[in-house]
Amino acid sequence: MGTMRAQTFISAASVSLRNAWFERNWSFFPGETVSLLVGAENTEWLARPSPEFCFLVDELPIGPTELADIEWSDVFSPFGAGIIGRYVDARVVVNTETFALHEQPAWLRRVVITNIGSVPVTVSRVAIETLPLSRPNLCARVEQFARAEERILWRSDESAVAVANAEGGWILGMAQGGAYALFEPQPDLCTLGTEESRVLPPGKGWELPEVHAFHFTGAIEEALIRPYADFLETVRNMRQWQQERLRASNEVED
Repeated sequence: MGTMRAQTFISAASVSLRNAWFERNWSFFPGETVSLLVGAENTEWLARPSPEFCFLVDELPIGPTELADIEWSDVFSPFGAGIIGRYVDARVVVNTETFALHEQPAWLRRVVITNIGSVPVTVSRVAIETLPLSRPNLCARVEQFARAEERILWRSDESAVAVANAEGGWILGMAQGGAYALFEPQPDLCTLGTEESRVLPPGKGWELPEVHAFHFTGAIEEALIRPYADFLETVRNMRQWQQERLRASNEVED
């Protein structure tokens, strides 16, 4: 692919994040991903708008449409650029950060849920990333990518799974594993999340596990040999850079 670095764009109607490999677009409101274009031909990978995220608050379902106050901003570093969404109602605020790397066909995604109400709430069944993928003949690859299934609910400590066809696909990961719902129970939806629940006192937040999506072409075995390993190394380097910046900032304050 080309050498275009990660970029963001925010207007009154839409929000986008792109690099040389993909472009992810959101509606400004209600803040759902409406398009995922990949490759030089801008191939559309989404079957429909994404639910974006979802979870339960005291057993009541919450998603972007329930959090009607939305703000958008962006963030930049030497490693890439990101889009931040802030979704608010009277009970909770949800902050999402989707960060595209400059030199990798991948994004990282973080979600933080904070109780801004006056009483404790129980948060459960959080879907951190939801991708309604539409390409033909996609199947799920689990158990170190060796097992292929048309659809699967996979609760595992594996750090990554894949969704692919003969032309390529996506490696989807969570560092400590979690709940992977791949075309099951919804036949066109892949979800990464957690089945853990938390009681959040007023003013307290829950930073969910970071997830990632890495695009590859061709056989997944070839992607694992070098490109995906390079991506993981880039993420490690970025984390080290962030820790060094934080340490230097703390030393200045002291």
